[in-house]
Amino acid sequence: MADPKKDEEKKIKEVSKDFQLELKKFSSRLKKPRLTLMKLDEMKLKLEDIKSPSDEEKDKLKKVDLSREAIRKMLLKEMLSTNKRLDLILKQKVPPLKKPTPAWQKGFVGGVYDCFKRDPGLKIGKDLFFGCDVSLTKKKVYLELKYKF
Repeated sequence: MADPKKDEEKKIKEVSKDFQLELKKFSSRLKKPRLTLMKLDEMKLKLEDIKSPSDEEKDKLKKVDLSREAIRKMLLKEMLSTNKRLDLILKQKVPPLKKPTPAWQKGFVGGVYDCFKRDPGLKIGKDLFFGCDVSLTKKKVYLELKYKF
């Protein structure tokens, strides 16, 4: 007879593996925008340090801000599509839970939070990073792009 506790641990590992794989894909898709954003941040700092900027420098600063905003919108779009894929993983693989068991709460949800803390690809720059909240009872993931411009 199968041990329900081992079955539950096996299911948690399976869902965690799929979840982490999707987060790694998400992180890798953010690599190029992250590098671009870092360059734009450096340019912005240099341009803001100028005491009396010329009209050309002011225009350049506006273009940098517009580029940063375009990258932010692209990141939001990517985040929403990843959010849908993560929700689908939860809906397909997490058993119905009226109240999350400690194993799911600690083993799965704790692992997701650790992924967000560990993965440097999910921290986009000094001012931009992703946050996450997981609801096992609703089988929903709430990704959030936190930023200050």
